[in-house]
Amino acid sequence: MSTRMSSAERRRSSRLAGEKKFRISTEELKDFMELRGAEAAKQLHDQYGGVEKLCGMLATSPTDGT
Repeated sequence: MSTRMSSAERRRSSRLAGEKKFRISTEELKDFMELRGAEAAKQLHDQYGGVEKLCGMLATSPTDGT
């Protein structure tokens, strides 16, 4: 019996592992990225605490990138 993972299983496993190191889900980020204008700014401030805190949730730097 083979214990090798298919490429689809490896991608899924990698994606799930990546989500664990972030403090925001892919779905939550997708929903936020669909917002525009004042609505996006309000949610950024109210729900995520601003740019710096959102970047922290994404394990990235607002000035240096990843």
